[in-house]
Amino acid sequence: MKHQQIINYFVFTIIFTASTLQASAQNIVGTYRSNFPLGGFFMTTVKLHANGSFDHHVAGDMQHQHLQGTYVQKDGKVYLKVEPKKDAPVDLSTSRVHNYTLKQISGVSYHLLYHVGRKRLYAHHEKSGKRIIRKKNYAKNRRQKYYLHKLK
Repeated sequence: MKHQQIINYFVFTIIFTASTLQASAQNIVGTYRSNFPLGGFFMTTVKLHANGSFDHHVAGDMQHQHLQGTYVQKDGKVYLKVEPKKDAPVDLSTSRVHNYTLKQISGVSYHLLYHVGRKRLYAHHEKSGKRIIRKKNYAKNRRQKYYLHKLK
């Protein structure tokens, strides 16, 4: 009898864990906005759609950039791949706001990479391969936690 209870417990744990992982994979759909403007001017907004497409906006001062494309979620990260517009191709390597180059990790090609947190996206540091936790907040004249938080 006790042996059957242990087996039932493990089966329940496996099913619960699998359903939790599946639910967390679906929770990234939504709109995210940076918690403070970078450089004192630039706010980033990312909208992840359920169909695997995204809208990425960076706006501030007198510059504005709107990128669209597809995303893939894998291993706690979101890989954004920009699709150039047919009527106005964008040279991402000479962008004024960011320098986007096509990169590849584990067979996934991407231009931008974010680390997924609880209702947050964290920027990716290309050299270290880790998430960026703090950035300079010019309004408060100090470094503080930086992320894109999910809007309701």
